[in-house]
Amino acid sequence: MIKNYSVLICIVISVILIAIATFLYPGGSLLDKNSIGFAWTKNFISNLFLSKAINGSENPSRIWAIIGIAETVK
Repeated sequence: MIKNYSVLICIVISVILIAIATFLYPGGSLLDKNSIGFAWTKNFISNLFLSKAINGSENPSRIWAIIGIAETVK
């Protein structure tokens, strides 16, 4: 049964990991470098993969985003 749903399971895991990354993103966007957090309307997904956030802070969401994308490539 797991084999039948393996693609769906990987997609769900990836979405969860990307969601975790968005919650951990420290902040900054192209419109406002001092904004706090990740806004789906003001940030790009690629912002999650930067070593430093746009506001200059260390980006703890990076590892979660990388694992989330790697999960979809399996």
